[in-house]
Amino acid sequence: GRRDYAILRLAAELGLRRREIVGLDLEDFDAPAAELKIRGKGRREKETLACSARTAEIIQQWIEVRPRPRAGSPLFTNLIPGRTGRISGPAVYLIVRSLGKAALPASSRRKIGPHKIRHTAITSAVRLAKANGLAREEVQKFSRHKDFRMVARYIDTDDQAQAILARANGQRLA
Repeated sequence: GRRDYAILRLAAELGLRRREIVGLDLEDFDAPAAELKIRGKGRREKETLACSARTAEIIQQWIEVRPRPRAGSPLFTNLIPGRTGRISGPAVYLIVRSLGKAALPASSRRKIGPHKIRHTAITSAVRLAKANGLAREEVQKFSRHKDFRMVARYIDTDDQAQAILARANGQRLA
């Protein structure tokens, strides 16, 4: 449970992609500073991201019980006996999917996956940026999207600017 909770916290708090989670190594985590170094999509260099003290604590709790792999130093490992190497992207997908299914009512048809959690984190960041007087460009930095048009989708979803403007135009025409 500790590994799965750490994965969920990183996805929900930082909006990490599956590949970014899978690519984390032990040396990428700085517990005292509550920071992670990730290699973002299409990036050559790792970038440092801050996380909350609580998330750093949860990652540390996972590290304390984490099986030691034979080679390398992945942060997240398999729990299959004899196969304690780096966890795979499909495994992260299945973990999140099964936890989402368990959290939802049995009658729900909704499906939760890592990318939906990323979307939720970015949408939440849009709201928090607005509430804290931060520029929309800060959401782009948070999401690590290269193209602002991708971030604009989240902004429009949140502030519903298109719907407001459409209604205003409709009233003008009446």
